[in-house]
Amino acid sequence: MNSSSSKICSAALKLDMNKAYDRVNWEFLWEVLRRFGFPPYWVHVLQQCVTTMSYQILVNGTPSQPFRPKCGLRQGDPLSLYLFVLCMEISSLILRRDEQRGLFQGLKISCRAPSVSYLFFADDALLFFRASPSACDQILSITNEFCSISGQMINVQKSFVKFSSNTPDDFRDYLSSTLRMEARSSLGYYLGLPVDLGRKKCQDFHFLLDKVAQRLLYYASLNLSSAEKLVIVNSVLVATFNHILSVFKVPNTVCERLGSMLIRFWWKSGKDSKGLALASSALLHSPEGLGGLGIRHLRSFNKALLAKKSWRLMRQPQLLASRIEFKEDIPDNDRPRVVAELLQKIDDFVYWKYTKDGIFSTKTAYNYLVSQHFNLDLVRSSAICWKRLWGTPLLPKWKMFAWKVMHNALPVSALLVRKGLPVDPICIFCRANSESIILLFWDCPLMQWLWGEANLTRLVAPFVSGPWPKWFSDCISALIDVRDWDNMDRVFGLLWAIWLTRNSVRFLSEVFSPYSILQLAFSWYERGKAARLFGGSCFGSPPGFHSSPLLRVLRGSSGDSCELSICFDGAWDAVTHCAGVSWCVVDSSVAPLVHGGARACMANSTLQAELMACPGIADITVAWVIKDIRALLDSFVVCHV
Repeated sequence: MNSSSSKICSAALKLDMNKAYDRVNWEFLWEVLRRFGFPPYWVHVLQQCVTTMSYQILVNGTPSQPFRPKCGLRQGDPLSLYLFVLCMEISSLILRRDEQRGLFQGLKISCRAPSVSYLFFADDALLFFRASPSACDQILSITNEFCSISGQMINVQKSFVKFSSNTPDDFRDYLSSTLRMEARSSLGYYLGLPVDLGRKKCQDFHFLLDKVAQRLLYYASLNLSSAEKLVIVNSVLVATFNHILSVFKVPNTVCERLGSMLIRFWWKSGKDSKGLALASSALLHSPEGLGGLGIRHLRSFNKALLAKKSWRLMRQPQLLASRIEFKEDIPDNDRPRVVAELLQKIDDFVYWKYTKDGIFSTKTAYNYLVSQHFNLDLVRSSAICWKRLWGTPLLPKWKMFAWKVMHNALPVSALLVRKGLPVDPICIFCRANSESIILLFWDCPLMQWLWGEANLTRLVAPFVSGPWPKWFSDCISALIDVRDWDNMDRVFGLLWAIWLTRNSVRFLSEVFSPYSILQLAFSWYERGKAARLFGGSCFGSPPGFHSSPLLRVLRGSSGDSCELSICFDGAWDAVTHCAGVSWCVVDSSVAPLVHGGARACMANSTLQAELMACPGIADITVAWVIKDIRALLDSFVVCHV
């Protein structure tokens, strides 16, 4: 519609229904249900659901007598949406009928593309047609016909028309007056998305930058912790424009600006702070299991969401409506009419090689794109199992504190001086050495006394011989291994009290004493313990407990459940020394299940042995083996797997 070189003038008409749900004619609705083939009993049930509702009006704060309406559907009722869509389908049928009669013509994005004349979403409608006086008259006739039988009314004040750029101004004014609607240069926004994009896509997405900046300004005034900011970024801010990323290819410059805004917000220490980055952006975008924070890399996330749309089209080709033109020598019976029929004739299939079952997922696509954009080997940390750390019952702010400590991203004076900030590098506790992380939490003489008074030296001392921060991560890993959450709370309570006292003395010039640090550490220990007990102890499975997907509870034909049924994968049988035999334990009885009436020989791998025992396994790497096994099983007269 924006091409000025085309000689065909086109138009897009945005229709807004005035109180669309409230104006549905009930007699029209019952007739629509009958014409769509609903049985009389269903029509009667729907009539009871629609006509038995009643309303009350508050008059000066007092509810009036209940009364029943004579038309309309109740908004908010899940059933109303489906009934209204059925009513709007009549408008769709009228448009297709008149277009097939040649009374007006829809628009095509190319010469061989199918014609598109309308788009409906609930009570919103967009009509597309070639602009001409006769077409405008016919569109008005269609809308009047539908409104007269359905009870709807067009809201002329909110409806408008947009013409293509090659339409002359005088002709545009004449057609808009014929339609009795205002002519606009843009279709605006719909559900928060721009309907028509121009060539300046960066400018079209400036609204997204303004929206995120406004939200960040609000959250910056709340003085949130790093853990709270991480939740806000990943679960709130990015989620607000997920639908935009899944529909449009957002320009890279806009994605980079959005990403920098989110990262700067996470690094900010206050409302007026500019945010000093103490770690690389690759580390922040890396998955949490590799030692990162998992902040969305928006460019990769945008591509992964759009790839999901492409995968849906490949897996459901019936969604494609494009028609195909063939040469004269192809028989008519062998010619596919649409792209979907052509794809269905192809024997090969598409699979995603980054998942075990071959099914595409946005998560695996995003991880692949992030690994291509960043070198994850540079940020990979083997000092601690990060998944275990994130799963511990510690306070979230303590987990984030540990992340900063182990990545040397804690804003101690020595690090700030290296960044060029004019701060005093001397430790505020010993006033002798430059303040580093190891000095602040261990090497300082006051710290040695604090660890001893807190009876924690025996826990930390065995690991101090190693380099920092390895000895710190080894100490945390040892506590996680034995699930000693009480001592974990004591260690982090003391570390957190030291850090809070350091900040109070350095920035607020407060006076402290060693015993005040111990009291603060004890209060935070109690707080962490209370939070852990309140949250429960369901942090992982009990030691020695392992669940298996092959463990099943079977039910008989009468509905009674068996005592227990365990199907082993048959990788190795100690009695027969043969692979491929499954055993079933039902009500304390053991019975072998032999495939095909003969025992299978030793498989080349454990996966193949499992495959012999369970042909239903979903693994794309053995899809062809599964196909051969199923074909072999079909050749048996009797076979039970």
